[in-house]
Amino acid sequence: MRLLPWLLLLVPLPLLAQGRDSTSASPRSDSTIVRAVELGRGLYDNLTKYIRFQMGVLFGLVFTFLGCAIGNVVGGVAFVPLQTLWVNFSTQVFQAVGLGYG
Repeated sequence: MRLLPWLLLLVPLPLLAQGRDSTSASPRSDSTIVRAVELGRGLYDNLTKYIRFQMGVLFGLVFTFLGCAIGNVVGGVAFVPLQTLWVNFSTQVFQAVGLGYG
């Protein structure tokens, strides 16, 4: 099983130094594994929210540029690169960080 090496990293080092096996049942190691799983699930949820937000922003920008190019609005260029960076850094960065830590 591929998960076993990662679980061995969660065993406190003093237990390994005393020669105890990681398979021995102790309340401390069980709670450590449970806590690690909870943290991993939280990290996965936050990362999923962040990626979904960024993909939505990307699709919005792509459709904006495609719409301007197809409709020949403003010569086919919706934003100059500096405007795109300004919109991204001034509005979306704070929302994305909030989603990542939420």
